[in-house]
Amino acid sequence: SYEAHAGQLWKPVQVQTFFAEQRYVRYFIQEKEQGNKEPGREEDEQGAAEEEDGCKQTLARLSHEWQALEREESKAMEHMAEEASAKDRTGWFKRTQWDEHLQAYPSWRLLAYAIRMPGKEEPQLQRAVQLVEELVEDAVQGLSTLSLETLRWLRSAQAQEINVRPFSCMQNPSSQHRAAKLWARLICYCLRTVAAEAAEAEGEVSTLGAIGRLFPWHGKQKLAATRLWELLNSNSSDSSSSSSTQPHLPYQQRNLPTSL
Repeated sequence: SYEAHAGQLWKPVQVQTFFAEQRYVRYFIQEKEQGNKEPGREEDEQGAAEEEDGCKQTLARLSHEWQALEREESKAMEHMAEEASAKDRTGWFKRTQWDEHLQAYPSWRLLAYAIRMPGKEEPQLQRAVQLVEELVEDAVQGLSTLSLETLRWLRSAQAQEINVRPFSCMQNPSSQHRAAKLWARLICYCLRTVAAEAAEAEGEVSTLGAIGRLFPWHGKQKLAATRLWELLNSNSSDSSSSSSTQPHLPYQQRNLPTSL
């Protein structure tokens, strides 16, 4: 019908003018708001959506970079022993028997896992890392209290000959921090080896425990590592049970064995 056809071609609109006098009246169509959205609401929602997309892209980029760094570190750990020079293998490595111990690993991935820095699921090892960093810092600060002759003896590699230059701390703080982290990795590796052997003694099967039997302990190192692991475990259980009644003492483990 005509009415149905006209309804498709025409629609009512709202017009507005800024002029009061009849001769100046000019109308313009006033667009109606879509839905019940307030003015500027759509722009705010669009801005929020764009911001959310930007955060997701940033998070994805950071995750990709973090995974790439983890792969590089894992690859470096896997090839650590392979990249050791012949000079290293003929000197310190032979004397300490570390070369034979490292060659016992069937996969460098296992070694990289064993020497990793502890996570939240290993509070005892996290405490050990903290103690190592504090010990290194105290040792560096203590160098200023030693005599010049003592510092020259510390720098000397000979038992009967003093060095002409005194032993001193590293000039770059980041180098000292990196050295402390290396010591922390070594201590964590020793403690994981002790823990794996203890688990095997209780009937658990552990690949690290089997390799740990080849660990090149010297002197009383294993005894010291075992005592340290026991103290860390006992301190962890005591702090969890008495944290509400006893104040925390940040240096209460200063007397832990450090002969490793």
